[in-house]
Order: sequence, then C-alpha cells, then structure tokens
Amino acid sequence: MSIHYTRCSTVAVLAMLANLICPQLSLAAEPFDYFSNSWSVIGLKDYKDGTRITPDNRLLLSDGRELRIRIGQGKHRLGRQQTKTLMDGWLPVVLLTAHDGSIRFEITMWATPLPTVRDWQKAFDWPTEGDNYLNWITVKATNTGQSTATANLDAVIVQPVNSRITSVGKLSQDLKAGGTAGMVLRVPFEPLETTIAVDFEKEDPALWLERTVKYWRGLVLSAGRITVPCEKSTQALLAAHVCQLIANDHGQLRGGEGFYDEFYIRDGAYQVMELEEAGLADTAAKAIRHYLATQRPDGRFETQKGQFDANGQAVWALWQYYKITGNRAWLAEVYPQMKRAVDWTMQARRQAPAGSPFAGVLPEAIADGEYLWDGTHHIVGYDFWNLR
Repeated sequence: MSIHYTRCSTVAVLAMLANLICPQLSLAAEPFDYFSNSWSVIGLKDYKDGTRITPDNRLLLSDGRELRIRIGQGKHRLGRQQTKTLMDGWLPVVLLTAHDGSIRFEITMWATPLPTVRDWQKAFDWPTEGDNYLNWITVKATNTGQSTATANLDAVIVQPVNSRITSVGKLSQDLKAGGTAGMVLRVPFEPLETTIAVDFEKEDPALWLERTVKYWRGLVLSAGRITVPCEKSTQALLAAHVCQLIANDHGQLRGGEGFYDEFYIRDGAYQVMELEEAGLADTAAKAIRHYLATQRPDGRFETQKGQFDANGQAVWALWQYYKITGNRAWLAEVYPQMKRAVDWTMQARRQAPAGSPFAGVLPEAIADGEYLWDGTHHIVGYDFWNLR
C-alpha cells in the first residue's frame, strides 16, 4: 500500500516538540525516565492483555495477581528507586538494575508466545492459539565488592483476594569478588496446568529474547521512520508505536492496557492516523474495519452510548484513511456509510424550531468528559466534532 503525504504529519510534529525539551535530558548519565509515575508494559501485538509494570515495579498478571521481586536477606521489594528503561530505548524489553550492598542485580523482562504454540512466528504477530502468553524475567547477579557476598533474590505471586503468596523462583548464592550468578523466571500471564508450565523450564531465554527483538525490530523499523537529532525523542516515538500495537485487541484500537482499555472512536481517529503515517498499513487497515462496524441503524457512529462526538470523528477518520492510502476502491465501498453518518448530522441539526436559540445545533446529550450525565445539556464540542 502506498502512502501519500499531503501535509506536515502529526507524528513529525510530535517528534519535533519532544526534541525541544530533550537536549539536557538526553545527556543524563543515569537511567532516565520522562515520567515520575512511570508505567511500562510487556506483551504481544493484538493480544487482549499485556503485563503492566507499575511505577514500583510490580508485574500485574491476570485476575488481579501481582508478581513481586524482592532482594536481599530482608526481602525488600523493588520500588520506584529502580528506574525502568527499554532495550534500544524503545523495544518492549524492560531493563532495570537493583543493588543490595555489593551485589548488583540486572533484570530483563519481556513477553513471548507460549512455547507450546504450533507456529511461534505467527503467534508473535497475532493471537493464533488464544490470548495467553509467557512473561520472561532473567536476573544476573554480580558481586561488585572485594570480598565474598551473598546474592539473595526471590519472586512471588500475590493473590488479590487473600494475599496468599506463592513462590515462583529464588536465587541465594555466595559470590566471590567479581562472581556472577543467574536465574530465569517463566511466568504465564494466565495460570496454566503445572505440567505444562514445567515443560517451559527447558526453554532457552537467550533464544526467545533473540526472537522477540528480531520480531519487533523487523516490524517497527521496516515501517516509516522519523528521526530527529535527539536520539531519545526518536526512541520515544518508536516506543509509542510499540505500545499502540500491544494495546490493540484483535485489531481494535485501544488506548492502553488495563487503563483506558477501550475503543473510543473520537480518540482512536488520531491513533489510526498515527499507524497510517508510520506506514503500519496492515494494522491500520484492521483498525479502520472496526470503525465501520460501529454504525447504528440510524446512521450515527457510536462507541460510547448516547455521545455524539464519535459520529463526526468517524467520518473524518475514514476520509483521512482514504487521503493517506489513496485507495479509491476502498472509498467507493465505505462512502455510503460516510454519507449516512452525515445525513444523521443534518437531520439532527434540524430538530430544534427555527426560532429556537438552539436551531442548527445538535440535540441535548450526555458527555462523560464534562461529567454531564443527565442528557439535558447542549455539548458545543459535539457540534464542532460533527462539523469539522
């Protein structure tokens, strides 16, 4: 699919804005994160869920379970003081370092398909055999001191209801000066039968990390690229693409994992435009199909019940998709739906009498962003969204 640019791209503007604040930040010697309340995610493209990593470095699994990593003899939990970074600055491979005295722990976290799938390559790109997947955590402990010290680290899963703690791995080893030790955790997002999970113990983490990195580099770096002098800004844009691909559910646009985890036609219009401008054509095509499925019998597009902003944004999103792809056959196919949505807007604007102060604007409606739930207010923003 060819992509035609007719004006300055949204993605380019965002990248340039990020570059304005970057020069001093990119010089930081220590691991740096833009956000003071930083969340990260590891997961797979288009799977229903992703593993969110909290600001204090807990991994959120299915059904409210939490995986916690603890270090030292006192079993101190990882916290906000351990800054998360990403491999290459953008890959969904989370890196962090923790210290316990002279022991340095280097921790790497990423996600892959379950090793039991028939075709792991296809399963990286789409949930071919269900939405479960495997979280990998590797730990390298190094004694940076001059005398023998003990490396202590364990990982536990905490149940949400009764706070019951289940151990999933432990490292306790005396290390001479400069000595190292390692540990590997393989934790499915959803629980599996013990016999299946045991089979994963023979899987090579280095091989699965290589496969993960190769997949994401191949997907994202083969798409459209925007680079700016500030490397961190360029990386932030690539990371945004990755997060969007992980957030999507079976092709449907979502704002994120666990939070803002819904399809909003209005906001999604900018998300699908990002995918189009990045050259992620297949993902954009899948996303736009979900738009077409949200039209009501009366012609209005809707995802959030009773709210009118989606209708105008849907028509705009479909038109932008055509302008970027240049696909006239596609436009001819969807044009009747676009026209029905515009017809709804025209009809809705004529409901008030000619002498009414509300003549020519849309009827009263609810609006979640304004916390107006009784449906008795005219939402000026809805008029703008539908007239754009």
